[in-house]
Amino acid sequence: MKETETSNIPKRLIYFTGHSKQSSSALITRICKNYETISDIFTGECATRTLSNLYNLHTVRGTILGNTLLLDSSMSGPHHYFGFILPTNTHIIKFDEITGYPTYYKITNSNTDYNQLQNTISEDKIIKLSNYKWISGSRNETLQKDSLFVNPGLLLINNKTLLFNVIENGYDFDLSSFKVKLVKNDIPFKFNQNLITKYKHAQHKLRVITYNYGINYVNNYLMNDSGIFIERHEFIQAITPMNANCSGFVVLGRCNESNVLELIAVTIPFGYTLLVEPWAIHGDSTLIGMYMMAMTGNHNAMKTADTVFIKNLTTLNNVSIIGVNMNINTMLSITDDILMTSDKMSLSKLHNCDQILKKTIKKELFSSNQLLNLIYQPVMLTGNYVIGWYKTLGIRLPNPTPNPNI
Repeated sequence: MKETETSNIPKRLIYFTGHSKQSSSALITRICKNYETISDIFTGECATRTLSNLYNLHTVRGTILGNTLLLDSSMSGPHHYFGFILPTNTHIIKFDEITGYPTYYKITNSNTDYNQLQNTISEDKIIKLSNYKWISGSRNETLQKDSLFVNPGLLLINNKTLLFNVIENGYDFDLSSFKVKLVKNDIPFKFNQNLITKYKHAQHKLRVITYNYGINYVNNYLMNDSGIFIERHEFIQAITPMNANCSGFVVLGRCNESNVLELIAVTIPFGYTLLVEPWAIHGDSTLIGMYMMAMTGNHNAMKTADTVFIKNLTTLNNVSIIGVNMNINTMLSITDDILMTSDKMSLSKLHNCDQILKKTIKKELFSSNQLLNLIYQPVMLTGNYVIGWYKTLGIRLPNPTPNPNI
């Protein structure tokens, strides 16, 4: 038996400010799941809380040319918000054949046992670092200028380059020692409930969003800025490629009994999801394309992140990461699902779309005798002068209404 948890029907837009070096620009997020409204406040949700969680997950970082963010050399998101899932549920993911959008389903009365092969990872797939320094929380504005976290650290190693023999059939291997699991979307799966219980304080509703990783994001931006980072944290996470054009890999790590740091690189094939457990050492900067993420937007949980930029021990230069056997899809293109005002639409037109959307909603409400919806599900005032949000578009729609201007 299954029931829908998220939605893949575009209903409204939300926009965030773009890259700090872009003037008058914004990133537009397609909202597929209704904001929870005041009627749901006693269940611990409301539109303001949803916006706050999405704001915590907002990321726009990359190469600027003139006044434009180059999307092929950037990481940006969220580009979609599909709703949230509960970490205690059993799930499957299905992609709509027409829209290409995914939906999470809650599965009841289902077995989550896998016939996963327990193949051992061969030595040629593992990079072993015996001489390294993992220095947590040591931010230096010169070495870590652009970080997603407040106080990142450093991973200092002897290498100048990490050459990975990438594992492209990770489903055939036991990855549990790396605290991750690669699961098929259409077979019921579940996060490690023992760890959910152990780190319950860091587990919240998982916001299902998307990020886009440009094909030149690593080479053109990260390596010319603060470098590639890996992390570990108490909250769980799920990573799912949105289409078959996605490529790249995730870096995974573990410490063996001799305190040697062992690193591998694993792809996430389309049709699969990588489940990341608490304190798994991982890095997703080397992904390419649009990926769906299920992760907390709670800022207290996010503070548990221990993030380190990978630098050479002697020179402190950025360490490059290369997949030596990777087939990269060089035809990867930017789709209309990525909307930046500086690239697709002026800020004034964005505000005009806001007004058109509101008029459409009001007209539909009154013409369909749904005045009670307007009373009991009012517009939530999500702007905050101190924080400077003013980033929400639209109110709850009684029915999905397409916006011809987007």
